[in-house]
Amino acid sequence: MQGKGLIRLFIILLVLVSLLQIFYTFPTRRVEKEATEYAEMKAAAVGEEQAYIVKKQAKSRYLDSMSSETIFSIPLFADYTYNDL
Repeated sequence: MQGKGLIRLFIILLVLVSLLQIFYTFPTRRVEKEATEYAEMKAAAVGEEQAYIVKKQAKSRYLDSMSSETIFSIPLFADYTYNDL
């Protein structure tokens, strides 16, 4: 049991990295939810036959437009765009 401290250190580091990665998903989910709402609004304006195609294209365009926008910022550390996350 001589490496017990080293194993604990690796477990703590693994947990911290995992929590950071999960934390990054929240702004991404928010942007994707906004994209879905935008797409549904656009699809409601057209007929049922083309609603699926319009919804898919509108969501894609929205996410493309947000790809270079800063959606998450850690003060004094870094700013993250949708593509970064």
